[in-house]
Amino acid sequence: MAHAHSKIILSSHKVRKDIVSIASKLGYLSFESDEQNNFDQNIEQMRRDDVLLFPFPSGKGREQDDLAFLTKIKEKQVKLILITLNIDYLRYDTADKAATVSALQQADVLITLSQAMNQQLLLDGVNVPMVVLDLHDYLSEGEILPATYMKKLIFAGSPYKATYMQGWQSHIPIDIFAREEAIDHIDQLHDSISYTGYLTPDKMPNLINYGFGLAFDVDSDAGHFANYQTLNLSHKVSLFLAAGLPIIVNARAASAPILRAANAALVIDSIGDIEDIFYAMDDVQYHKLAHGSAQLGRLVRDGFFYTKAVRQAEQLIDVE
Repeated sequence: MAHAHSKIILSSHKVRKDIVSIASKLGYLSFESDEQNNFDQNIEQMRRDDVLLFPFPSGKGREQDDLAFLTKIKEKQVKLILITLNIDYLRYDTADKAATVSALQQADVLITLSQAMNQQLLLDGVNVPMVVLDLHDYLSEGEILPATYMKKLIFAGSPYKATYMQGWQSHIPIDIFAREEAIDHIDQLHDSISYTGYLTPDKMPNLINYGFGLAFDVDSDAGHFANYQTLNLSHKVSLFLAAGLPIIVNARAASAPILRAANAALVIDSIGDIEDIFYAMDDVQYHKLAHGSAQLGRLVRDGFFYTKAVRQAEQLIDVE
């Protein structure tokens, strides 16, 4: 490993794996965590003026661990770019806000998910330079399939994190794609809701080519997601863009402005609005939305947004 101004990234999982892939094309090397998801064994390899790209947090409930690691990194005068994948104290009552703010303050530059998130972090005492991402990338090979017009919804993940799924009374069909262990008592949901099976994140955008992607977050026992979506970017949105499907998204969501501008989504105020919108929908309107989605989808498949954000962050810290 070349230590003089070398560039390092730490990460895992689909969004994190995609960041690693994108960053590797930008000249970054990858560090791996140990079995306890710790990165301390990598500290000795870091040198002054190296650049560390760190997706934050490293895991749920790891605020103190991340703060300790990043503090040690900064003691070595490493340049630090943090990607704020989640700010957990804004969605979970149990998260450590003080440790999170202190960890973010270690950064030379933050890559945040929205302008609204920037403003919230400033209010919470984070005052380092920030770059806005706009959308998560979703790397995928091949061409986007032509979308098939169907008045059907696709839901990715556990239906129990969306309270409207338990109270669903509409006859608009919903196909759920999720791990089998995430589906319990499916027979207790409305007859129009079906469990379709599980597709790996890498395969899913190349296999779903019909209907509308449902990415409408609400509060549940799992967390404060209705307000959080106004600050955060949903990875599901990028999944559906990568598939070239029109998306149904909350008008309050951080991604709503870019989706509306691209004519890639039905931007609604309430989940109950879907019935009336579908009643008036035709195949011409559908394919216009699918065209807008596919245009953004080609960008997220190619890593456009993270590439742009990392380059902007590097310019702020004079990385050659």
